[in-house]
Amino acid sequence: MLIWVILFVVVLFISFVLAFRSMVDYQEKPFNLAIQYSVYLIKNQYGLTEEVLKNLHKDAAKDSFILSFERLLKGDRSALVVFGPKQVLKSFVDILGLVELEEYSKKTPTVFGAWEIGSKNSNFVLESNLKISLSELKNNEELWWQVVVQPQKDRKCDFKATIRAVLLAEDQKRIQELQPAILGFDTSTNLVTLPQLYSSAQVLQFYQDRSLPVGSSDREKVVFNFSEGDLLKVLGL
Repeated sequence: MLIWVILFVVVLFISFVLAFRSMVDYQEKPFNLAIQYSVYLIKNQYGLTEEVLKNLHKDAAKDSFILSFERLLKGDRSALVVFGPKQVLKSFVDILGLVELEEYSKKTPTVFGAWEIGSKNSNFVLESNLKISLSELKNNEELWWQVVVQPQKDRKCDFKATIRAVLLAEDQKRIQELQPAILGFDTSTNLVTLPQLYSSAQVLQFYQDRSLPVGSSDREKVVFNFSEGDLLKVLGL
């Protein structure tokens, strides 16, 4: 009888460990079948101020909605878009000049590299607005820079956030050339391109899902605590 009890406890323990490990890199996605989401071009980028973000925080925090701000660069051109629930973003159409777009990220790039952006240590510092070099990109090359945020109700920080980058180019050699040139952050930040825990294809999937990593102590370097000011800085505003 005792042996069966011991076996039962062992099986229960193994099941718990496996379940826990399956949650280690759990990705929380913004999708809710009852809510309509969309991608919008922000025509008035400089209308995205700390005051506007405070109002956006207030509206989105009620239901812990996840939002994604994405700076898109192609050649020497740059645009800023936001992905989120229509019911929240409709209040900001005029002030931000929002124009609804087709989903761009679901196209399957032929050649790309994708990375998670983290911090060198727990003290995130960005002394000035982040500048990502445009001069290195050719007209047919693209950089997608994503900052996924979730407003925090308890206000220990304004937003939980994670950053990803996707580079599209003609071949992998060119990707390897561009990555340090464009994502070689200067000393005014603690931002770094993290070693690949996931393949580029997996990180691209996270990008497309606009997911936020949760539930893992060893993933702390990819989850930031941002103020409204920090968010504007990492968007280059």
